Amino acid sequence: MLSKVGWQTIHSSAGARTGAYAIVVVDTSGNRSIPTWQRTTIATLPDVNVVEFYDDTAKGHPGSVIGLVKTASSLTSEGNWGNVVPFGYYSFEKSLDLGDVYEARISSKIEAHGISSDELMVNWKPLAIAIPLTRTSSTRWDAWLEVRSVDRTKPMSQWVPSISTVSPLSASGGGWTPWRPVQVGDFTGRFFQFRIVTQSKDPDVKVVVTKALVEIDMPDRTDYGNDIDIPVTGKHISFNPQFRVTPAIAITIEGNASAATAVVTNKDHNGFDLKLIDSGSLNPVAGRVDWMAEGYGRKGIQSI
Repeated sequence: MLSKVGWQTIHSSAGARTGAYAIVVVDTSGNRSIPTWQRTTIATLPDVNVVEFYDDTAKGHPGSVIGLVKTASSLTSEGNWGNVVPFGYYSFEKSLDLGDVYEARISSKIEAHGISSDELMVNWKPLAIAIPLTRTSSTRWDAWLEVRSVDRTKPMSQWVPSISTVSPLSASGGGWTPWRPVQVGDFTGRFFQFRIVTQSKDPDVKVVVTKALVEIDMPDRTDYGNDIDIPVTGKHISFNPQFRVTPAIAITIEGNASAATAVVTNKDHNGFDLKLIDSGSLNPVAGRVDWMAEGYGRKGIQSI
């Protein structure tokens, strides 16, 4: 379920993913309308640069669980039929370190379904009552990804009173942000932690997560400057905000009396140095330029 909204709501949003989306109206007595379906095809997607994939299912779910039973291929709600644990939590094994505070786009790629005891073949008595292709309604269960971030962590020398009592990823200078659910969203931080939350709304329904996958990427961005005066001694151009990696840089020289060439040096994710050289005398000259830089990553100040 992507969202549950009040009757006054006139719009909602979901991640830019192709597929079929349904709207169901529920009245105060819990009666549900027939789903109205709409298929969508995204004409163009923004250019993104994948920074990291976190696929814990492929690794056999090495993370920690509360209220869930994990196997190599799935995570399932704990408890016997009729007494299923309402909430379960799976914490991903690894935390993400972007190296500095950056804005990142996080996409949930988890896959899950609900199962009830009457879907088990052993309970089909007689066999004629079975509807084997029917899955438990999504109104009886839910599952979603959550994320939290922080701008920095404490070094080992500051763990008080001992290493055994302090988690280096939970003790931080600014403190972790609260856990927030995410389908697709932009978050700012350096360190990120991920967990999957399952909810059984019926004590006879178990949630089964079959894919624990998170994708982290950074959208392409362009920085530029127009009508920048360059003195004979040259000029340093800074990117604001910084890129994550060194971007591609293009220079356009405007209206110099004689032909000149732009010389770019010391370029990195923070900025670059620029000089103009007269094409005839090969001496430095003053002039005016436009510049453009294309890359990805947007450095932030603190976790948001």
